[in-house]
Amino acid sequence: MRKILTIILLLASGYLNAQVNHNLNCDTIRVNANSLYKILNKKQLHISHTENRKPLKRISIGKTKFKFNIALIDSEMNILSYEQKSYINNPPRYQRNYLKIQDKIILIDSLYFGDTLPNDYTFMTYFYKSYSFEFGKRKYKALFANNARDNTSLPNTLLILLDVTKKNCFNIVLSEIQACSDLSCLGDFNSDGNLDYLYWGIGNYYTDSVSFYTLNEAKTDFIQDERYYIKLLESDQWGEYLIDVNKSTFFYNICPNY
Repeated sequence: MRKILTIILLLASGYLNAQVNHNLNCDTIRVNANSLYKILNKKQLHISHTENRKPLKRISIGKTKFKFNIALIDSEMNILSYEQKSYINNPPRYQRNYLKIQDKIILIDSLYFGDTLPNDYTFMTYFYKSYSFEFGKRKYKALFANNARDNTSLPNTLLILLDVTKKNCFNIVLSEIQACSDLSCLGDFNSDGNLDYLYWGIGNYYTDSVSFYTLNEAKTDFIQDERYYIKLLESDQWGEYLIDVNKSTFFYNICPNY
Protein backbone atom coordinates (compact mmCIF):
# COMPACT_ATOMS: atom_id res chain seq x y z
CA MET A 1 0.00 0.00 0.00
CA ARG A 2 1.28 3.39 -0.89
CA LYS A 3 2.51 5.34 2.08
CA ILE A 4 0.76 8.67 2.64
CA LEU A 5 3.18 11.48 3.12
CA THR A 6 2.09 14.46 5.21
CA ILE A 7 4.19 17.53 4.58
CA ILE A 8 4.09 20.43 6.99
CA LEU A 9 3.82 23.49 4.80
CA LEU A 10 5.77 26.64 5.70
CA LEU A 11 4.77 29.99 4.27
CA ALA A 12 8.12 30.21 2.51
CA SER A 13 7.60 26.93 0.63
CA GLY A 14 8.36 27.05 -3.08
CA TYR A 15 6.07 25.98 -5.86
CA LEU A 16 6.43 26.14 -9.66
CA ASN A 17 4.16 26.06 -12.68
CA ALA A 18 2.77 22.59 -13.48
CA GLN A 19 -0.53 20.75 -13.59
CA VAL A 20 -1.41 19.61 -10.10
CA ASN A 21 -2.38 16.08 -11.11
CA HIS A 22 0.81 15.38 -13.04
CA ASN A 23 4.29 14.61 -11.68
CA LEU A 24 3.20 14.94 -8.05
CA ASN A 25 5.74 14.70 -5.26
CA CYS A 26 3.29 14.80 -2.34
CA ASP A 27 -0.09 13.37 -1.41
CA THR A 28 -1.24 15.71 1.35
CA ILE A 29 -0.21 19.14 2.57
CA ARG A 30 -0.89 20.35 6.10
CA VAL A 31 -2.30 23.90 6.12
CA ASN A 32 -4.23 26.41 8.19
CA ALA A 33 -6.46 29.26 7.00
CA ASN A 34 -3.49 31.56 6.36
CA SER A 35 -1.02 29.19 4.73
CA LEU A 36 -3.69 27.66 2.48
CA TYR A 37 -4.04 30.84 0.44
CA LYS A 38 -0.32 31.51 0.43
CA ILE A 39 0.48 28.34 -1.49
CA LEU A 40 -2.45 28.65 -3.87
CA ASN A 41 -1.68 32.27 -4.76
CA LYS A 42 1.85 32.35 -6.11
CA LYS A 43 1.52 35.80 -7.69
CA GLN A 44 0.31 38.42 -5.23
CA LEU A 45 -1.66 41.46 -6.38
CA HIS A 46 0.13 44.79 -6.40
CA ILE A 47 -1.38 46.86 -3.57
CA SER A 48 -1.45 50.60 -4.28
CA HIS A 49 -2.97 51.70 -0.96
CA THR A 50 -3.63 50.11 2.42
CA GLU A 51 -5.49 51.74 5.26
CA ASN A 52 -6.33 50.66 8.80
CA ARG A 53 -9.54 51.81 10.45
CA LYS A 54 -9.52 55.17 12.20
CA PRO A 55 -12.10 55.64 14.99
CA LEU A 56 -13.89 58.94 14.63
CA LYS A 57 -16.78 59.45 17.04
CA ARG A 58 -19.94 58.00 18.59
CA ILE A 59 -23.41 59.18 17.60
CA SER A 60 -27.02 58.43 18.58
CA ILE A 61 -29.67 57.62 15.97
CA GLY A 62 -33.44 57.30 16.27
CA LYS A 63 -35.92 57.96 19.04
CA THR A 64 -34.24 55.42 21.33
CA LYS A 65 -30.88 57.18 20.92
CA PHE A 66 -29.29 53.96 19.69
CA LYS A 67 -25.52 54.43 19.74
CA PHE A 68 -23.15 53.82 16.84
CA ASN A 69 -19.37 53.99 16.71
CA ILE A 70 -18.14 55.58 13.48
CA ALA A 71 -14.82 54.63 11.90
CA LEU A 72 -13.07 55.83 8.75
CA ILE A 73 -12.26 52.76 6.66
CA ASP A 74 -10.88 54.40 3.53
CA SER A 75 -9.95 58.08 3.21
CA GLU A 76 -9.61 58.06 -0.61
CA MET A 77 -13.35 57.44 -1.00
CA ASN A 78 -14.38 58.58 2.48
CA ILE A 79 -15.81 55.16 3.37
CA LEU A 80 -17.34 55.24 6.85
CA SER A 81 -18.44 52.30 8.96
CA TYR A 82 -21.35 52.76 11.38
CA GLU A 83 -21.14 50.00 13.98
CA GLN A 84 -23.51 49.08 16.79
CA LYS A 85 -22.23 49.71 20.27
CA SER A 86 -24.32 46.82 21.66
CA TYR A 87 -26.48 44.06 20.22
CA ILE A 88 -30.28 43.81 20.40
CA ASN A 89 -32.68 41.25 18.92
CA ASN A 90 -34.81 42.17 15.91
CA PRO A 91 -33.43 45.69 15.36
CA PRO A 92 -35.12 47.97 12.80
CA ARG A 93 -33.15 48.96 9.73
CA TYR A 94 -31.76 52.12 11.26
CA GLN A 95 -30.23 50.13 14.12
CA ARG A 96 -28.23 47.77 11.89
CA ASN A 97 -24.60 48.23 10.93
CA TYR A 98 -23.95 49.94 7.64
CA LEU A 99 -21.30 51.47 5.40
CA LYS A 100 -21.53 54.98 4.02
CA ILE A 101 -19.76 55.28 0.68
CA GLN A 102 -19.96 58.58 -1.18
CA ASP A 103 -23.16 59.40 0.74
CA LYS A 104 -24.75 56.07 -0.24
CA ILE A 105 -25.87 53.76 2.60
CA ILE A 106 -24.95 50.05 2.31
CA LEU A 107 -26.73 47.97 4.95
CA ILE A 108 -24.40 45.09 5.85
CA ASP A 109 -27.24 42.65 6.59
CA SER A 110 -28.82 43.31 3.19
CA LEU A 111 -25.65 42.15 1.39
CA TYR A 112 -26.10 38.67 2.82
CA PHE A 113 -29.85 38.40 3.51
CA GLY A 114 -31.35 40.66 0.85
CA ASP A 115 -34.36 42.83 1.69
CA THR A 116 -35.85 40.19 4.01
CA LEU A 117 -33.79 40.90 7.10
CA PRO A 118 -33.74 38.26 9.86
CA ASN A 119 -35.43 38.95 13.18
CA ASP A 120 -33.04 36.93 15.30
CA TYR A 121 -29.69 37.91 13.79
CA THR A 122 -27.77 40.96 12.67
CA PHE A 123 -24.10 41.45 11.90
CA MET A 124 -22.00 43.32 14.42
CA THR A 125 -19.22 44.22 12.02
CA TYR A 126 -15.79 45.60 12.84
CA PHE A 127 -14.09 46.75 9.63
CA TYR A 128 -10.36 46.73 10.25
CA LYS A 129 -8.61 47.25 6.90
CA SER A 130 -9.05 48.32 3.28
CA TYR A 131 -6.83 47.52 0.30
CA SER A 132 -6.65 49.32 -3.05
CA PHE A 133 -5.30 47.63 -6.18
CA GLU A 134 -5.55 47.69 -9.96
CA PHE A 135 -6.11 44.68 -12.19
CA GLY A 136 -6.84 44.50 -15.91
CA LYS A 137 -7.20 48.28 -16.26
CA ARG A 138 -9.80 48.34 -13.48
CA LYS A 139 -9.52 49.73 -9.95
CA TYR A 140 -10.73 47.93 -6.85
CA LYS A 141 -11.08 48.35 -3.11
CA ALA A 142 -11.33 45.35 -0.79
CA LEU A 143 -12.83 45.88 2.67
CA PHE A 144 -12.36 43.32 5.45
CA ALA A 145 -14.37 43.01 8.66
CA ASN A 146 -14.84 40.71 11.62
CA ASN A 147 -18.26 39.84 13.00
CA ALA A 148 -18.49 40.22 16.78
CA ARG A 149 -21.46 37.84 16.83
CA ASP A 150 -19.42 34.97 15.42
CA ASN A 151 -18.55 32.75 18.39
CA THR A 152 -17.25 29.77 16.42
CA SER A 153 -13.52 30.65 16.84
CA LEU A 154 -13.18 29.90 13.12
CA PRO A 155 -11.72 32.42 10.64
CA ASN A 156 -15.00 33.80 9.27
CA THR A 157 -14.23 37.15 7.66
CA LEU A 158 -16.53 39.52 5.78
CA LEU A 159 -15.05 40.56 2.44
CA ILE A 160 -16.59 43.33 0.32
CA LEU A 161 -14.96 44.02 -3.05
CA LEU A 162 -15.75 47.30 -4.80
CA ASP A 163 -15.06 48.18 -8.42
CA VAL A 164 -14.13 51.89 -8.27
CA THR A 165 -12.87 52.29 -11.84
CA LYS A 166 -15.26 55.13 -12.67
CA LYS A 167 -14.69 58.33 -10.74
CA ASN A 168 -17.29 59.05 -8.06
CA CYS A 169 -18.90 55.66 -8.75
CA PHE A 170 -18.62 52.17 -7.27
CA ASN A 171 -20.08 48.73 -7.85
CA ILE A 172 -20.11 45.85 -5.35
CA VAL A 173 -18.78 42.83 -7.26
CA LEU A 174 -18.32 40.54 -4.26
CA SER A 175 -19.67 40.30 -0.71
CA GLU A 176 -18.78 37.09 1.06
CA ILE A 177 -18.30 35.48 4.45
CA GLN A 178 -15.18 33.39 4.06
CA ALA A 179 -11.85 32.39 5.62
CA CYS A 180 -9.41 34.80 3.93
CA SER A 181 -8.35 37.91 5.85
CA ASP A 182 -6.27 39.66 3.15
CA LEU A 183 -5.89 39.82 -0.64
CA SER A 184 -4.35 36.35 -1.03
CA CYS A 185 -7.76 34.91 -2.04
CA LEU A 186 -7.80 37.20 -5.11
CA GLY A 187 -5.54 36.96 -8.15
CA ASP A 188 -5.10 35.52 -11.63
CA PHE A 189 -4.74 31.84 -10.74
CA ASN A 190 -5.12 30.45 -14.27
CA SER A 191 -3.06 33.22 -15.95
CA ASP A 192 -5.81 34.24 -18.36
CA GLY A 193 -5.72 37.95 -17.49
CA ASN A 194 -9.03 37.80 -15.61
CA LEU A 195 -9.50 38.43 -11.88
CA ASP A 196 -10.20 35.23 -9.91
CA TYR A 197 -11.39 34.47 -6.40
CA LEU A 198 -10.86 31.43 -4.16
CA TYR A 199 -13.79 30.80 -1.85
CA TRP A 200 -13.40 28.80 1.34
CA GLY A 201 -16.46 29.24 3.53
CA ILE A 202 -15.99 27.64 6.92
CA GLY A 203 -19.15 28.81 8.67
CA ASN A 204 -20.05 26.85 11.80
CA TYR A 205 -18.65 23.57 10.55
CA TYR A 206 -15.84 21.95 8.61
CA THR A 207 -15.90 22.66 4.86
CA ASP A 208 -14.17 20.14 2.63
CA SER A 209 -13.30 22.16 -0.47
CA VAL A 210 -12.02 25.48 -1.81
CA SER A 211 -13.99 26.69 -4.84
CA PHE A 212 -12.65 28.63 -7.84
CA TYR A 213 -14.51 31.70 -9.15
CA THR A 214 -13.68 34.07 -11.99
CA LEU A 215 -15.02 37.51 -12.87
CA ASN A 216 -17.69 37.46 -15.58
CA GLU A 217 -17.31 39.16 -18.93
CA ALA A 218 -19.24 42.23 -17.77
CA LYS A 219 -16.88 42.52 -14.74
CA THR A 220 -19.87 42.76 -12.40
CA ASP A 221 -19.93 39.40 -10.61
CA PHE A 222 -17.90 36.26 -9.93
CA ILE A 223 -19.04 32.94 -11.40
CA GLN A 224 -17.89 29.49 -10.28
CA ASP A 225 -15.87 27.21 -12.53
CA GLU A 226 -16.61 23.78 -11.07
CA ARG A 227 -13.75 22.14 -12.99
CA TYR A 228 -11.21 23.49 -10.49
CA TYR A 229 -11.19 23.01 -6.72
CA ILE A 230 -9.03 22.08 -3.76
CA LYS A 231 -10.16 19.10 -1.66
CA LEU A 232 -9.53 19.26 2.10
CA LEU A 233 -9.38 16.57 4.76
CA GLU A 234 -9.78 16.88 8.49
CA SER A 235 -6.56 17.02 10.50
CA ASP A 236 -5.67 15.70 13.93
CA GLN A 237 -4.76 19.29 14.93
CA TRP A 238 -7.40 21.96 15.65
CA GLY A 239 -7.35 24.77 13.09
CA GLU A 240 -5.36 22.72 10.58
CA TYR A 241 -6.44 20.83 7.48
CA LEU A 242 -4.88 18.53 4.90
CA ILE A 243 -5.02 19.30 1.20
CA ASP A 244 -5.80 16.08 -0.64
CA VAL A 245 -3.54 16.72 -3.63
CA ASN A 246 -4.63 13.66 -5.59
CA LYS A 247 -8.31 14.67 -5.48
CA SER A 248 -7.68 18.35 -6.19
CA THR A 249 -7.66 19.95 -9.62
CA PHE A 250 -5.75 23.22 -9.91
CA PHE A 251 -3.66 25.11 -12.42
CA TYR A 252 -0.18 24.19 -11.19
CA ASN A 253 1.57 21.83 -8.83
CA ILE A 254 1.02 23.02 -5.26
CA CYS A 255 3.42 20.56 -3.67
CA PRO A 256 6.21 22.35 -1.77
CA ASN A 257 9.70 22.32 -3.26
CA TYR A 258 8.46 20.88 -6.55
